[in-house]
Amino acid sequence: MLHSKETGVPSSAAGSSSRPVRVILALRPSPGPPPPLCSPANCGCQNGGTCVHYKFFSNIRRCHCPKKFEGEHCEIDTSKTCYHGNGHFYRGKANTDIHDRPCLNWNSKPVLSKPYHAHRTDALKLGLGKHNYCRNPNNHTQPWCYVQVGLYQLTRDCKVHDCSLGEFMISLWWWCGLTFHSNYQKKEKNYIVYLGRSKRNSVTTGEMMFEVEQLIFHEDYSSETLAHHNDIALLKIRTSTGQCAQPSRTIQTICLPPERGDDLFGTSCEISGFGKENPNDYLYPEQLKMTVVKLVSYEECQQPHYYGSEVTDKMLCAADPQWETDSCQGDSGGPLVCSIHGRLTLTGIVSWGSGCAMKDKPGVYTRVSRFLPWIRRHIGEESGLAL
Repeated sequence: MLHSKETGVPSSAAGSSSRPVRVILALRPSPGPPPPLCSPANCGCQNGGTCVHYKFFSNIRRCHCPKKFEGEHCEIDTSKTCYHGNGHFYRGKANTDIHDRPCLNWNSKPVLSKPYHAHRTDALKLGLGKHNYCRNPNNHTQPWCYVQVGLYQLTRDCKVHDCSLGEFMISLWWWCGLTFHSNYQKKEKNYIVYLGRSKRNSVTTGEMMFEVEQLIFHEDYSSETLAHHNDIALLKIRTSTGQCAQPSRTIQTICLPPERGDDLFGTSCEISGFGKENPNDYLYPEQLKMTVVKLVSYEECQQPHYYGSEVTDKMLCAADPQWETDSCQGDSGGPLVCSIHGRLTLTGIVSWGSGCAMKDKPGVYTRVSRFLPWIRRHIGEESGLAL
């Protein structure tokens, strides 16, 4: 900062009149770390920030932020990549909506006319300020922001995930499924993945197409008998431009199950796919199908008139109580989705069975919870993460 003043200095030359001389003084902060002057409460510093001042300007105070925090009051946590609960206290730096549209600054002119903005008296408490980071000041279901859509500034959910899902969520780069049989091709170039498609041979609004960047098959897969063992694979997917999947009305992530407590026998779960409605059908259906089945206990599924010892603890059985609907040919690799602790969970993967919707012959699914270490290991190895 510069400061100037005028001083009268007599001239040393004889007979000359004195004239004012302008002296410019450059004042700098005192060397070394700025000394603390006031308490964090006086400066409004948060997260361990220290209130400091400059030596020659005691009325100027600012927050000196610890590592991983920034902002006028150290209120922004640069290490936060997810939110807890509904994200009311999220203070990270996510700043796009789920469609990758940039958020508007909370102090921008169009936002100042909205209910939530940086000029509110409680703005700091709500995490609002001179930035465009996602926040949840009104206790919505998750962090959000205002985005410009045409002539309007609209409220939109942000592209940031729930911390509680953590490692129990299939990321937007990975797809778990594709149970594979001996006639399956094991080369990435032979596969294309469509997300959000509800009809086999026509485009669905909002769908995304992906190339398979990497295929990881289970090393111990076998199908020497009726049963398919270790019937699971991972696909790493990306668009040709390197973009990951984007959550939308038709595309969502799904939780992986807990290591224990996924065998809630009698629970109703959903299965879906483009498989045949009848094993004798020549054609596959055009429209994506869905039905509800119930988990069958091991004791029942291992009965001799069911599947006996073919069923192991790495598998789950599920069936319609009336034996009217079931997964069928063409559904293999599809999801068995159950609600566990209020979350939609990839509990199983369509694997094998005897016929379709036959009495005492439930569908058999890969039990995903038994493969969590395998999933974590491979996703961690390929992503450079410790999961």
